[in-house]
Amino acid sequence: MVVEVARGCPSTGWALCRTAAHVLQVCTVFDETAQDELLGADGDFRSACTVAPVAPVGVARPDGPDHVVLDGTWPYSSGAPCSTHYVGQTLRAGDPPGPPVLFVAPRSVWTAPDDWRGALGLRGTGSQAARQPHVRGPRPASSTASRPPS
Repeated sequence: MVVEVARGCPSTGWALCRTAAHVLQVCTVFDETAQDELLGADGDFRSACTVAPVAPVGVARPDGPDHVVLDGTWPYSSGAPCSTHYVGQTLRAGDPPGPPVLFVAPRSVWTAPDDWRGALGLRGTGSQAARQPHVRGPRPASSTASRPPS
């Protein structure tokens, strides 16, 4: 289906492919309770995402036993304007920071500023930043990465 959409409009195909694919990540990494909460009754889940090439952006601070506070701006989040969620990576706050955290945030807690500044290029991909300023979210929607056993 994505190929057919992309034949008509490559940028729409890109956004569809990027936002639809993250449901696989959510259903693989998060437990059933978190999946039920994230997918909701209608199963509508389209997620923007940024893959941080060098290091995660932003920070996650624990806030009580059941919540985490996310703070950061994740650039080039393809499909941001049409997404219902954001899947991101960050580091748990501390000295030193870490371990890496994978999180999912509903659309209601982040903004997608138009940061293309008038450039044409790949504007249609919706690869805008995802800004989450001190957003408090449930801990079940975050997963701490761990190293495989040696």
